[in-house]
Amino acid sequence: MPELSVRICGLTVRLEAESASVIAAARRRYAAFLARGKPDTSIRLMLTGKKLRSYRDEPRAVWDGRAGRVERHDLELDLAPGLGLATVAANPSALDSLLRIVLSFLMVQRGGFLCHSAAVDGWLFPGVSGAGKSTLGRSAPKKRLLADELVGVVGDRLYGTPFRGDFLIGRTNVSRPLEAVVLLDRKGPRGVRSIPKSFALVRLLQCALYFGDDPRGSRAILAAARRCVLRAATFALGYDARTTPFSAVETMIRKALR
Repeated sequence: MPELSVRICGLTVRLEAESASVIAAARRRYAAFLARGKPDTSIRLMLTGKKLRSYRDEPRAVWDGRAGRVERHDLELDLAPGLGLATVAANPSALDSLLRIVLSFLMVQRGGFLCHSAAVDGWLFPGVSGAGKSTLGRSAPKKRLLADELVGVVGDRLYGTPFRGDFLIGRTNVSRPLEAVVLLDRKGPRGVRSIPKSFALVRLLQCALYFGDDPRGSRAILAAARRCVLRAATFALGYDARTTPFSAVETMIRKALR
């Protein structure tokens, strides 16, 4: 059966499907993250051409911290330790969503989390939709941009992912030491200013991607986010993205870190 393995945030996921064309398309999309070796989990894919449920009734998740089920309009996933079975719409975005969901569960079990954020070098810019992550990502040097949609946070390191805004392809498969958490504040005063770590912690928790409601997972995310803000400088950045180049943003952040 056609298959491929991807390694993202230090975790390896093997995908198997009867469709060679789907695996070939995934191989092209995740080329920078292809891997070999023993996987942390294997997912058997069954493809469908129909919508699985209403958009209004999603996502539905039943998760006990180790195993469970997730249902959306474009996928159904049954996941247990080391293996999973998924029915997925036959399009690239559904497979991308599946990988995000699987990794969100695996990373929490490892003491990390996927964060809705951009990251450049060791600077994490968490933010909900519309905060300006993709705008910042488009202005940053591509080789230094880890991601502008989802970033892996594990201990004191940030991990690049293939998940970018506007469904662009992420290609920066590297990790960097966490140096600063910088909240994008479009309405705040111009420049970089220090903020309380408690405020940064709340923002990180708002931006953590996790589909479970189990107490163990919730505690793990809280602990991981708390470690993050305690180890890093915490700032807010106010700037006009339309007129401010990334070089000016970089200068402001470096000055604040001195």
